[in-house]
Order: sequence, then C-alpha cells, then structure tokens
Amino acid sequence: MDLRPDSYTVREATSKLGISEDAVRKRIKRGSIESYKSSGRVYVIIHTDIKVVTRQTMSESQQSLETEGILSNSEAINTFKLFKETTTITIEMLREQNEMYIKKNEIYINDIEKLQEENKILTEKNKRLIQKNKDLFQEVVNFKEDNSKKKKHKNKK
Repeated sequence: MDLRPDSYTVREATSKLGISEDAVRKRIKRGSIESYKSSGRVYVIIHTDIKVVTRQTMSESQQSLETEGILSNSEAINTFKLFKETTTITIEMLREQNEMYIKKNEIYINDIEKLQEENKILTEKNKRLIQKNKDLFQEVVNFKEDNSKKKKHKNKK
C-alpha cells in the first residue's frame, strides 16, 4: 500500500508535533488525530492545512479539559504553548498564502495589460482591414459601372 505524503510513523509524528510518543498514542486512541494501519504499522496523518491544524488543536485542548478536569500549571502552560504554536503556524501559512496570491495577482494584472495592448493592436488592424474592404468593394462597383458604360457605348455603335 502506498503511504500518503502527509503520513508519519508514530516516532516521526512525535518530532513533527513536538510531543511524546505516549501523547501521540493517546491522541490516536481518543481519535483527536487521524491515523491508519498499514502492514501492521500505525501511521499518523499530519495535516498542514490551516483549518485542520487549528480545529485539531482546539479539539484536543477541549477534550483534554473535559476529560481531565482542572488543568495543572504545566498542562495549562503546555496548552498555551500549543495554542501559541498553532497561531504562529497559522499566521505564517496565511502570510505565505497571501504572498502567493499577491504574486498571482501581479501575473494576472500583467497578463491583462498585455491582452489589452494586443486588443488595441488588433482593433487597429481590424479597422484598416475594414477600410481596405470598403475600398476594394468600391473599386469593384466602379469597375462594374465602367464595364457597363463601355458595353452600352459599344452597343450604340
């Protein structure tokens, strides 16, 4: 079975999440972190999506408060650190997304400006072609009139 790109062994997840192996296993047991088994190994799915990271962290903290009651100082500090880290990660991800959108917008604006310039050029070419068509049509009309006059003049003789 192919592993998902966001899948990690429990040991790898500990370093990614900055928590103990026991904490990862408890989260798996509570269902507050996604996991699956493949070839007898447990893999943890760590999302980098802002909404998922934030929702997962909030859910874990809420479950911790509900199941364990009042937090000890160290637990409160850890929860605060977790929220702070999540907020920092979220802000950084939003900044990166914003920069990406700014760059994309600059590209789109540049493309639009190029298209507008091409449109002006094509409009001018179109005007010249229309005028050429009118001139050619007038030449044909004049030619027919001249031929018609010549035929009439020949027929009179």
